[in-house]
Amino acid sequence: MPSSRQLLAALAAAAVPAVEGAMGPAFSTGPVASNSFIREATSTLILPKAPTGSSGDLSLWVGMGTSKGDLIQSIADNWQSSNWAIFAYTLLSTSATTQMPVQSDSTTAYPGDQITMHYKYDDSTGNYTQYVSINGNLVHTLSTSDGHALGFGSAVECAETNCGVVPAHTWINTVITMDVADPNYINTLGKGQGVTGDMVTGDGGKTWTVSKISIPGYDFSSGKIVTASSSSTTSTTTKTSTTSTKTTTTTATTSTATGTAAHWAQCGGKTPCLSPTREAC
Repeated sequence: MPSSRQLLAALAAAAVPAVEGAMGPAFSTGPVASNSFIREATSTLILPKAPTGSSGDLSLWVGMGTSKGDLIQSIADNWQSSNWAIFAYTLLSTSATTQMPVQSDSTTAYPGDQITMHYKYDDSTGNYTQYVSINGNLVHTLSTSDGHALGFGSAVECAETNCGVVPAHTWINTVITMDVADPNYINTLGKGQGVTGDMVTGDGGKTWTVSKISIPGYDFSSGKIVTASSSSTTSTTTKTSTTSTKTTTTTATTSTATGTAAHWAQCGGKTPCLSPTREAC
C-alpha cells in the first residue's frame, strides 16, 4: 500500500507550500567549512517495529540539506501498516516558501531489515544520486541537481503529531566524506535528548565515521522520549546551541533554529526551513 506521502506526491502537479511536521530526537551535523561540501554519505537503518497507536505518517531518514535549499533524503515510511515503505526522495526548493517532491517507486521492508541510504555527488553531472538498498540489495536510485550538501543528519518525523510511540532504533556504519578535509566538523555535532553516537575521523577531517547511532523511543502525543528500561517517558526541553563542542546536544522540537546543526542537516541553513513536513499533509 502506498504511503500518504506517496499519494500526495503523486497528486502534486505544482510546487506546494512548506509545512513543518513534528520531529523526534535526531543526530545532526553541519555546516561544513566554507571551502568544502559533503561529497558522499551513507548510513544503514536497522528497521524497528512499526509505531504503536499511530494514525499518521511516520518517516525515518538520514538527509542532507544543500546550498540550493534542497533536501536529499531516502525514506523508511510507515502509514497504517506493520511494515515499511522504502524509497528515494528529494525535496527541490522552488522558491523561498515552496518545494517540489521528487521520488522513486517504493519497496516493502520489514522490521529487522537493514536499509542502506547512500548519497554520492557526481562531478560529471553536478547531481547527487541516491542509492537505496535493502539487506544489501539495491532497490532504488534517484539523481537530482541540488547544489552542494552542507549538513547531514537523521530524523524521526511525523507529518502531524499523531504517529504514536516510535520504538528505539539504530543507524550503523555511517560515513560522511568531505570534498576537502574539514577538521573542525566535529564541532557542529548535535545530539537530541537520549541520542548516542560518536563521530570520529582518521584522516584529518576528510572522512567522518559513526559506528552506531542510537535513537531512543519517542512518544509524539506527549512530545517525550521513551526510556529503554521502561514505558515511562522523559520530557524534552528547549533547544540550545548545537555548534560549540563535540558534546553539545539538542532536544527534540517541532522547529529548527537557524544556525543549529539540525538546521543545516535538514534545511541547508535556509530560512525559512523548507524541511519537514513536505507535502500538503
